[in-house]
Amino acid sequence: MKKTVSLILALLMCLSLCACGASTPVFQIGQTISTARAEVTLKDIQSTIALNNSGAWTSSTGHATDTYFTPVDEYEPGNPYAARVGSSLVWFEVEIKNLDRDSVEFDPTFGSEIEFQVAFDGKTYATNSDNTDIGVESSDGQTWHKHDSSNILLLAGEHGYYRIYIEIPKEISDTDIYDLIVFLPNVEGKSDRFVYRVNAETK
Repeated sequence: MKKTVSLILALLMCLSLCACGASTPVFQIGQTISTARAEVTLKDIQSTIALNNSGAWTSSTGHATDTYFTPVDEYEPGNPYAARVGSSLVWFEVEIKNLDRDSVEFDPTFGSEIEFQVAFDGKTYATNSDNTDIGVESSDGQTWHKHDSSNILLLAGEHGYYRIYIEIPKEISDTDIYDLIVFLPNVEGKSDRFVYRVNAETK
């Protein structure tokens, strides 16, 4: 009798875990995810071997060029924004809004309230100071400025656009399916998990 009850409880636990996993919503490029404290819209995402390292600023305006810190097809010697052999840069552009009455922070060096991860080929890769960089920022999505710090800090009510990359030790082709996982802070002091699925429509 005890064995039967134990088996039933184990089965119910497995079903519960499966239900929790299945309830995670999956989003596509261009869609917005949000909690009561923060909102993110994925504007673009690509896997690449390198990013454009020219045009960090122009002498006439002091702004970065539109193509700075965007994917390029070839690596040029000396480019610091390049994946190591056997690796890929998952580059993405996001709009982040702070909906809270307090500041909200994303910092790949330390634990932060907003977190990005990449899932590919059965593994998940978190951000850290070695594999992640925030290249440029914009207040309107059109005029870009080089981002010189390692973190994003949005005050109450602020929003901004950012180009970011995460390097993972895997080569991703243009048609491979992978996920950008986003954790946003909620009012309970915890995080809600969201998934952007890339290239799923091509399969």
